[in-house]
Amino acid sequence: MNSLRALPLFALTALCACPRSTSRPAVPPMQAETAEEALSLARARRPERFKMVHQVAATYQGQTFVMAGYLLGRADGSFRVSASAPVGPRLFDVGRLDGQWVTAVHLKQISERLDPRNMATSINRIYFVDCAGGGERRGDQFVYRCPVEGDDEADALEVTLDGRTLAPVSKHFTYHGEPHVDVTYLEPDAFGTEWRARKISMRHYGGLKLDVALVEYQPGFAFDDSLLAVGK
Repeated sequence: MNSLRALPLFALTALCACPRSTSRPAVPPMQAETAEEALSLARARRPERFKMVHQVAATYQGQTFVMAGYLLGRADGSFRVSASAPVGPRLFDVGRLDGQWVTAVHLKQISERLDPRNMATSINRIYFVDCAGGGERRGDQFVYRCPVEGDDEADALEVTLDGRTLAPVSKHFTYHGEPHVDVTYLEPDAFGTEWRARKISMRHYGGLKLDVALVEYQPGFAFDDSLLAVGK
């Protein structure tokens, strides 16, 4: 059986494989009074380096592809993602190192159905593209708006942070005023002083939809920069 065509068969198994603790951490009180203070605190809690393991269901043109993703990231926006079928071959490696995009496809069929570069751009938007200021408080949330640079499909961004966890609630990317990408962060969980979403849903108005489950997160994970170089 073609391994890529078999991917949807593993959807239920893969997305339910993440072990969860039965006890949830208590949500803290409001962490900041102003948008500037909230953003400063949120940035201070983010690690310089980290590792993540995800289970991802990518839906495009009526087909769903399920994969496991291993992410190494730096605070400056450099990262590498290695994707594999849940049971099967390595699919692709994509990365962004010092502003340069690199892609290596290991299974040709995946690029014929799902562009790995789109996956890399999606990861970049979910975890690395952010606003540096321009915020306001709305109840127990903080909302920031800013221009987006270096993205051919988006020129503006609105980010909402939860005022208690300082974790993102949503991101909305627009292009010439029209909605382009919506990201929703669900099930926040505490990792030390930092909170991260256990589940993320991303909708691209061009047709791509990602459902991401965070299986493992290691803030401060030490790795050599050479590991970010795709193809090495």
